[in-house]
Amino acid sequence: MLNTRWWQPFVVVLVVLGGMYFAAPNLYPRASQDENNVVQNFVPFPFLPYQVNLGLDLQGGSYRLVRVDLEDARASYMEDVQRIGSSVLRDQGVALRATATDTSVRFQFRDEVAMLGAREILRQQFPSALFSDQGSSLTVTLGDDAFEVVKQETVQSVRDTIERRIDAFGLTEPSIRIQGQDRILIEVPGVSNIDAYLEKLALTIHIVKQAGVSRNPNETLFMMLEDSDRILGPGEQPTSYLIEREACVDGADIQGTGVGTEYGVVVTFTLNSRGSKDFATCTRNNVGERLAIVLDDKVISAPSVNEPITTGSVQISGGFSFEEARSLSTLLGTGSLAAEVESIEERVVGPGLGAESIRSGAIACIVAMALVLLFMTLAYGLLGLMANVALVFNLIMLLGMLSIFGATLTLPGIAGIVLTVGMAVDANVLVFERIREEARAGLDPSDSVASGYGAAFSTILDANLTTVFAAILLAAFGTGPIQGFAMTLTMGILTSMFTALLMTRLLINLWLDGVKPSKLPI
Repeated sequence: MLNTRWWQPFVVVLVVLGGMYFAAPNLYPRASQDENNVVQNFVPFPFLPYQVNLGLDLQGGSYRLVRVDLEDARASYMEDVQRIGSSVLRDQGVALRATATDTSVRFQFRDEVAMLGAREILRQQFPSALFSDQGSSLTVTLGDDAFEVVKQETVQSVRDTIERRIDAFGLTEPSIRIQGQDRILIEVPGVSNIDAYLEKLALTIHIVKQAGVSRNPNETLFMMLEDSDRILGPGEQPTSYLIEREACVDGADIQGTGVGTEYGVVVTFTLNSRGSKDFATCTRNNVGERLAIVLDDKVISAPSVNEPITTGSVQISGGFSFEEARSLSTLLGTGSLAAEVESIEERVVGPGLGAESIRSGAIACIVAMALVLLFMTLAYGLLGLMANVALVFNLIMLLGMLSIFGATLTLPGIAGIVLTVGMAVDANVLVFERIREEARAGLDPSDSVASGYGAAFSTILDANLTTVFAAILLAAFGTGPIQGFAMTLTMGILTSMFTALLMTRLLINLWLDGVKPSKLPI
């Protein structure tokens, strides 16, 4: 009677070939960007460009722990109340003037009746805000409970914006995690400086009241800003502008960006429907005046309004080089940070240290593999050699699985691979010891193998399931390197179960069917 089922060779060969196919791209150089930021892929056809990503500790890169300025979040929320509230009320035909501070917004209306109607509209727009009125004025503030919600939303928004910025530049596998109430941990492999991704980049457009001023006559209504250094020539002194505090539009209204070079290098962007409407109203009411385009509290352009701009298309000519314009365009397209961030811990891991980690990890894997192969050969003879063949393919399939899922390999992940080697051998040891016991009890080779695998199966399954559950908990509650260890360990257990229970048994059964030995060499 044949020991090999008809379907076993097909399943094993199919899975092994699949593992080799997805592991093969890792033999080629990793994808990189050329001087034009075009991604170059070195994996040839017919392979898919799936490769294992290297973590910060293996590739080198930046580690940054930042703190989100939550008081700045309150001020940003008040600015949103002023901007959005003013826009909504004006759409309803309500005449008003709004002024904002870091903690409140004051709306001034023509009379008390207009104030009462506006209050109901604003309450629907900002249900968590607090409202107090006096005569024809209405003050909007933020209560403690509402501020807690704003803080959580702000930290999450900052984290998401940083991730979008890093992704927009094609940087692979950043790890960006919120820690505690106001901290964000950022790990970006392959990049030594991430300062540009942490700039707030608050872009706003204001009406210029007067240029060349030396003092601000009304801090509530106006603010004084100077030209950005980037637009000044050698020895040129910056101009001070008195501009209205209330912005016509801001970065939240930007929906598309680009770079133009027809008449010098400019950054172009288009506004969404709300921004286009506000900008059209602003320019229509201020023909002949100047606009101040402000980036991070510096004026980068101050063009004159020659006619109403109703298309929602804006150009910024700020003395940019092409690379600066492209970088600014990309960053503006991902949105402004909801609050300022402050670096409180920073480390740069050099690529040399990462290469040393890879070399040390590879040596550990090779030594572990060599010792295991030697032990299995000496302890179990021919059956041990079959297990060794399966063990080699186990690592190949593990590499293929990591590539398919785009996993990030870290130094703890390499430790997980080394542990997987031991786990794979453990299953074979259990099976072979049971086979040896059955053979000593007088069973023939075929019955000994069948009985050995049958008796050891439940033990192997229980042991591996227990480890998988532990790895799942590590992945769920751990962070960064711990998750990398848990992922490689889980995938390694799956591949080792396959090779130990299917592949090794297939090799043994094929040998039994072909040779028909009278005694097992074990």
